[in-house]
This record gives sequence, structure tokens and C-alpha cells, in this order.
Amino acid sequence: MKVFNLLLLLLVTISVSAQTGQAILSSNPASNQPSPTVIPGCLTDVLHGIQMQNTPGYAQRTQQINNGILNFNTQSRGSGVLTIPIVVHIIHNNGPENISNAQVLQGISDLNLSFANGLGGSSGANSNIQFCLAKQDPAGNFTTGITRTVSTLTNMVSETQDLELKDLVRWDPTKYLNIWLVKEISSLSMGSGIAGYAYFPSAHGSAIDGIVNEAGFFGGTQLGFNSNTYDNSKVHVHEVGHYLGLYHTFEGGCGNSNCQVDGDRVCDTPPDNSTAAVNCFETTPNTCNTDDDDLSTNNPYRPIANGGLGDQDDMIGNYMDYGYQICQHYFTQDQCDRMNAALITSRASLLQSQGCNDICLTPLNAQFTASDTTIFIGGQVVFTINAPNATYTWYIDGVAAGTGNSFTYQHSPTGVVGNYEIKVVATNGSVECINSNTMMVNVVCPAQAAYTITSSSPYNVGETVTTVNNSTSATSYVWVLDGIVQNANTNYSQQFNTPGGHNLFLVASNGICSDTSATAFFTIGNCNISGMNQNWFFNNISVNFNNGNGEPTVGTSPINAGGQESTTTISDPNGNLLFFSDGISVWNRNQQVMPNGAGLMGNISTTQSCLKQHRFPATPIYTIYLLPMLLSITLKMASVTVL
Repeated sequence: MKVFNLLLLLLVTISVSAQTGQAILSSNPASNQPSPTVIPGCLTDVLHGIQMQNTPGYAQRTQQINNGILNFNTQSRGSGVLTIPIVVHIIHNNGPENISNAQVLQGISDLNLSFANGLGGSSGANSNIQFCLAKQDPAGNFTTGITRTVSTLTNMVSETQDLELKDLVRWDPTKYLNIWLVKEISSLSMGSGIAGYAYFPSAHGSAIDGIVNEAGFFGGTQLGFNSNTYDNSKVHVHEVGHYLGLYHTFEGGCGNSNCQVDGDRVCDTPPDNSTAAVNCFETTPNTCNTDDDDLSTNNPYRPIANGGLGDQDDMIGNYMDYGYQICQHYFTQDQCDRMNAALITSRASLLQSQGCNDICLTPLNAQFTASDTTIFIGGQVVFTINAPNATYTWYIDGVAAGTGNSFTYQHSPTGVVGNYEIKVVATNGSVECINSNTMMVNVVCPAQAAYTITSSSPYNVGETVTTVNNSTSATSYVWVLDGIVQNANTNYSQQFNTPGGHNLFLVASNGICSDTSATAFFTIGNCNISGMNQNWFFNNISVNFNNGNGEPTVGTSPINAGGQESTTTISDPNGNLLFFSDGISVWNRNQQVMPNGAGLMGNISTTQSCLKQHRFPATPIYTIYLLPMLLSITLKMASVTVL
């Protein structure tokens, strides 16, 4: 690709009204043909390069998108027209850039003609892509598809003010092609000779996504008396090509070893190594002699001996070339295929937009009621729409099941329990008036499992636990204790000879389906562990609550430094002291420092010093001093002030 400074030099040396953004046409008496001046430049490549370098993931997305387009099966596209909703944001300062709605409509019409088969009686390829000015805004309200915002950013510098401009007004870029029209686009690298720019599909859905165009190059007839009325729209035709994944025809220069990945990645546009504008009425250049380098059948310009067309002139009439607007009038078939692939893959969300749909003037009723929302297997529900004004289709879990404003859902007697989605879609023949509503129906088993335990927990060791089965509509039962099936009796009875806790539940069945009861937890033996809280040791003082009369007994404590902020005391379930610590030392029940129990890694000013982690030598495992979560031991933290 040519460096854009060369283009800037070109723009400076050729007679261009860069400040006004207009390309002027004059008469050539010798040939009686227009003698055009070059159009202002496109900044897309510069901004694309900035994103490739500075935006994380952008280069990877670009490569993924190009790979996806390369592998796209054009046969899967079908023959229908794909329509993209457009919103045109006119950013103006009450000047001539505040163009009329009629001029915007002309710009959209010219765009559609260009993507149909080209402008000016061209035999260009038909892309089967069309555009509409949005009829619905993002909230579903009526719109003309045109917004107007007063701002000095109508004169903007693209490299520094692009996002600021778009933050003025933006519709969801995943659902609309946003086009911002301004008075003047300037560039730090290319000066004021810029007519427009776009972002490639790599930017889809992002804050920068869309096209910026000078308002003077959108519809209208500013180009001059010899220009066709549609020539003035070819800037945004060019930029929409970029938006849908097309590169300039001169992308990559003359390299052509593989036409599918070299240059502009389009095989039926021959290599081009020039950004210079050429008068199409006088000469046709050929800046590359590599057109036939790619010998594959993908390349229509392979050598004539290989069945190709051989080397060809540059396509100065292509919309994606740099040249005179009056000369540009077509896209090639491969360019159209590439744009379709980009639209169907990376920009597919545009095709799901409601932006091109008319507003429904008579909203359709899709609210319905149900005779019940919970039924047994084999039961039925009647759904009714009380104010019918449309044609209704009913769906069960996405499968069409009936029509009409009343529908009866009959569940199979051998069906499956669970939740079923009931959906109704209301239509009246107009696509904009489709409405729908959904409801969930819960199908349950007639057999309902339930039981009670004859007495309350806890039970004494050796006692028998018995139940009363309260299930309904069931013919068989399974009792499950602690996850293990016990028996299939109607009631459950078992003697427990060891202490512990147990979980019990019942599964009841009617031969077709089953239901599981709630789980009951019961204990065998006395699990009272209140004694674990009976001993407390602090700085120079201890407190014992285990004397049987509810009054604490105050004693001494060997802790005299570390216990200023926190200590831990461990007792057994019967209130017998086991050990205690201040995080610096650990003492046994006799208030003697335990072996290796001094010089621990706590601190007198650490509120959780007793939980200090320590890494033992030669092992990567972190161990907590005093093991405060040992099975039946509870860690007790306390902080007190002694008056």
C-alpha cells in the first residue's frame, strides 16, 4: 500500500479545493469531455493502522475476520436481498453542512443504486445488499433515520476527535450503520483534504464503529455542471465498501503470488500500484505486470495459456480505487462476495435489527391466561386470549402445536415431568406487527412422597427410629439413609446403636413417575458441645464458666504480652481445657509451654495472630498453627479489656 504522505503530496500539487471538501469539474474543449480534479482522500487506512497498533485484540480480530471471509461458502448465502438499517447523524453549526432530508434521501438512493449494479449505466456486479434509512429507533419508536446535533465538532480532526464526535450521538452499532455527516474532516497526517473514512468489520459494535463523511459529499450536485447527480455520493459508497470489509484496489501494491490473500484479497481486481488519479476519458494505466503471477484458477488474470485473461489495466472505474468520482461506477463480483461474507459473519447482527421495519400502527394482543400452571402427568391446560385481533400460532418448547385464540395443551399420560414453555405468536400479515408471549407450565408426578418421624430428635443410643408414610397416589417406595438405599417397605423402622447424625428421605412412585420427599436430619446420642466455650484465657487473667452455677471463676494466666489484642482457647465438649495461645506461645492444660510451643510467628499487635500461616521447611504446604479446625474443636477468638 502507498504511504499516505505520498497521497498528501499529490493532493497538494493538484488543484483541489481542500478546505471546502469539493472536487471541481471543468470543461475540456478539445475532447468535449469533463476534465476532473482528484477527489479528496480517504483516511480509512490511516485509522485502521492506528487501531492495529494500539487496540488490544484488533489485529487478531482482523485476521480472524479475513480467515472467515476466505473460508465463507458463497453458495450458502442464498439469493435474497440483505438490508442494512442506516441512521444519518448530521453534526452542524447551523451552516450549509446542515443538509436537507431530501439530500440525505438522495444519498441513500445513490448508495442503493451503487450496490445494485453500479451507477451511470454500469455493468457492475449486483451485491444484493441494500440500505434503508431507519424506520425504528433503538427504543422501537418511529424515526426518519436522521438526527441533527449542533456542535463545533462539525469541523473535526479525525485522529484526536473521532470518538468525541461519535459520543455526541450514537445508535447501537450492532443494529445500525451509523453515518456522521460533518462540514470538514481534517487529519494530522493528511491535512484537510479528507472526504470521509470508515472502520472495518474488526470494529463491529465498538464505540468508533461507523462512517464519517463530509456533508458536501452526500447526495446533492456540488461536483459541477458536467457531473451526474449521483457522482457526489461516491465518497460514502467507497466508505461503505470499507465498512463491509473491502480494501483499496491498490492495497499491497503489485504482489500477487496468491490473489486470495495478497493485495486487496479480491481476485478479480488486478494488482494496482498507484494512488494517482487518472482521467478516465484520456488514458488507462497499467502499474503492475504481476496480474498473471498467480497461476491458480482463483485468478481470472492468470496467463492466457492457463485459460486466463492475462495482464490487465488498473481498475480506475472501481469504487475502491483512488481517482475521479465521475470515473467510478462499479464493484466486481468478488468484491460483492467479500462484502456479503463480511455482513453474514462478522456484521450479522445488523441483519437481526428491527430498524428497517415499519412501526406497527395496530399493536397485536399476545397476552393469554391459563386454566392452571401446574398439572400432573396426563393432565391438561386451556390457554385463552380474551381479546383476539390477529392470527395466533401456539408452540410447545419451540414446536408448533396449534392455532386459534384458544388452545388446549394435553400432556401425555406417559410423559416426562418438568417445565414446558408455552409460546403464542400473533401476526396479521405485516412483519412489523408480530407479537409474542410465553408462559411456563410445570408438569409434576401424581405420586407425592411425604412422611413423618414418630418422635423428635435426638434419640438415645439403641433407640428405634420409626416413620409414618403420608405419600399419595404412590404404589411403591424406596427409603434412602445417608445416600444408601435401605428397603422398599411402606414405612421405615431401624434401631441405631451408635451415636451420630443421619439424613433420611423417601422416593415414592406410581409406576410411571416418581417423587422425592424432603430430607429429614436426626441425631443419635447427645451432641451438645457447649462445653467447648467454657474456658477463656487472656493477658494475665483466665475465666472459667464450667463450675455448674452459671457464675464465672476468675483465675490467672501465663499470657503477659501477646494477649493484649487476641488469644485462642481450645476446650473439649465437656468443658475440659486442652490448650491455649496468644500466637507467640502455646500452653497445655497445665499452663505449661508445650514442646516447640514458644517463639511462634504471631505478634502482640496482630488481631488474628493465632491464625498466622507458617511455611515449614522442605514442603510447599502452608499449615495453620494450633490447627483450629480439628474435627470437634471450635476456634474461639476473643478480645477483652480488664478494668
